Formats: sequence, structure tokens, C-alpha cells
Amino acid sequence: MNIRHLLIHSYLFWAVFSLLNFPLLWFLVVPFLPLVFVPRVLEIFPFLWTPAVTAAISSVVLLLAATMARRRWRTKWVVPVLLAYVWNGAFLLVFLAMAEHEKNAAIETRLSTRHPDCVEVHSVIESIQQASGDFNFTAHALIKEDGKNFYWSFKTMDFFEGHESLDRNFPCRPSKGWTTTAAARNLPQRPD
Repeated sequence: MNIRHLLIHSYLFWAVFSLLNFPLLWFLVVPFLPLVFVPRVLEIFPFLWTPAVTAAISSVVLLLAATMARRRWRTKWVVPVLLAYVWNGAFLLVFLAMAEHEKNAAIETRLSTRHPDCVEVHSVIESIQQASGDFNFTAHALIKEDGKNFYWSFKTMDFFEGHESLDRNFPCRPSKGWTTTAAARNLPQRPD
């Protein structure tokens, strides 16, 4: 396998992915700059370590399996250019799936002690798309409890109370897959 081709096409993959939110992901376009910024991102958002390590292991296993298959059967069906995109795509998919799982587990843990009237949760990919925007009108996650909005922070991995002037910009609409009442989630009922 030609390592140079793998690196060039990996760079192209991440450069195209950075277009999802260029103001946030611009460092993926400059070669070798991710080596500086990725550790910084993992320092700021430590919950991303597990998804990053799991994705790295998965993509390396996929790369080794494809390389061994190509050598064993002496086939040309594993084209190095295609392999670069599959390898990076596998890393990205596993990373996003694991990050989504980590986020949902953390939110569910925080919700276990609360009694929200409404829960709205957005995916990690939606958060990436909206992050660093000048006019960010999408909350990562939002709960309404006792008439107040609480917003999710990835930095603290907890909900924080928002200013009431923001409430009109963020109406709580229940998310699919998230139950919105304490009774539906088998939590103790709030005394009225």
C-alpha cells in the first residue's frame, strides 16, 4: 500500500469534511495542524476521548484487515485510494456514534435528578454544524423545568440556567426518542 496516497486522500477527506462548519473545523484544511488542535479539543472536551480512541482502534483494525485481505488473495479490489476514504469514513462514523452515545448517557444521568416538563436534544452533528456561528439559535439540548429553560453545555457536561430573555428564542419542543415527563421516565413524581 502506498502510504503517500493514503495520506493525501485522508487529507482530502478531512478537508471536505471541514466544510460542514468551516469556522469551527478550519484547522482540518491545513496539513499537520490537526496534530496541534486535536489534543487541545480533547483537553477542552474530555468526554471525546472515548469516542476518539474507539474510532482510532476501529479504523486501524479495518485498515489492517483490508491490507491483509489484499495481500492474502492478491487482489486489486482493495484500491488504496478507496481504502483511504473508507478508513477515514469509518473513523468518522464510529467517532460520531460514540460521541452521540456519550452525550446521551451524560444527559440521561443529569436528567435522572431533575423533573423537566420538556426535553429537547439535538445530535452531535447538529451541534457541530451550529457551533461557532454568529447567530446560534440551536441549543445542544434544552430542558424546561418550573418555567425556566436550562441549556446543555458540552464543556461542563451539565445543564445551566439560561437567561429568561433567551426563552423566546428557544421554545422547548420534545425530541423524538426522549420522554418528556417524569412519569414516563419512571422518575419520582414532583410533589404538587
